[in-house]
Amino acid sequence: MKSKGFGRTEQTIIVTVAPSDAEAVAKKLDARMLPAVPDSTFTAVEWKRITVRRGDDDDIVWHLNVALRELPETIKWNIDWRASTY
Repeated sequence: MKSKGFGRTEQTIIVTVAPSDAEAVAKKLDARMLPAVPDSTFTAVEWKRITVRRGDDDDIVWHLNVALRELPETIKWNIDWRASTY
């Protein structure tokens, strides 16, 4: 994680979604879509967030729920914890 000063760090969270939903999720999170993996059933979106507590997965899930709540409920997302830095 990158230090952002004053005890804050930048987390990189990888969110996976269906390819058809990736653009909407990336736009809502102001994130970037990662290059497609051939024969994959999902697309990864790289989301950056600032935090003061490392390893706080509860806050990450809460923040994503709030950020994505206006999208249709049919959009399913998952966090790739192994690929994320938090």
